[in-house]
Amino acid sequence: MSDTPGSDLPKKPLSIDDCFQLAEASLAAEEASAFCAVLDGVVARTIGHRLFTISRFYPDSMELERVYSSDPAAYPVGGRKQKGGTPWSDLILRDGEIFLGRDNDAIRSAFDDHEKIIALGLGSIINVPVRRGDTVLGTMNSTHREGWYVDADRDDARLLSTFLAPWLI
Repeated sequence: MSDTPGSDLPKKPLSIDDCFQLAEASLAAEEASAFCAVLDGVVARTIGHRLFTISRFYPDSMELERVYSSDPAAYPVGGRKQKGGTPWSDLILRDGEIFLGRDNDAIRSAFDDHEKIIALGLGSIINVPVRRGDTVLGTMNSTHREGWYVDADRDDARLLSTFLAPWLI
């Protein structure tokens, strides 16, 4: 995964052109996967990622189901994770707040599959709840090398996640 082209390129500021590209893609796409692929490219250019996934939230079972993955071999579409009863799930799924993990310790504390994540060379993560009003519909997840994400990435990630709401309803 660390060999992904452009994965370590410098971040570019999110632009109005990026937002227009997403709006146009949302109107033109006939399937969620087509829109998610466009979003993947915008996220890669702006906040960056080595692994990008999108999950739908099922509140009755407290499960997340992956609906998009930039690396389907490691994290296939359709994979489900039980996410209830943890500080991470309270923050993201209950409170609708962003989780920003800057290092391997943060990954270990938040994810059961931390060994797999770290083995892939991933050491920082930003998980953004996708919301419609106060309802969390899913998560947008960008993962990169340790130390990649900073507080300044939160605003762009939150804005980018809003384009997903129609695709997760």
